[in-house]
Amino acid sequence: MFNQIHTKTVQPWLISMPIFSHELICVLQLVTRNICNRSQMFYAILFVICNIIRINQCI
Repeated sequence: MFNQIHTKTVQPWLISMPIFSHELICVLQLVTRNICNRSQMFYAILFVICNIIRINQCI
């Protein structure tokens, strides 16, 4: 019973998420390849974002 309800609610996400995440990964790879000179800046921004997310999770 739980499985039926669970799959019905999750299914739309399962359809849309892999496509979105794949596109996002491709875009990120293109960005990192094209901006080799600014990659340190890019990773610094990512690092800051990750730290903010971590802080928010702790609170």
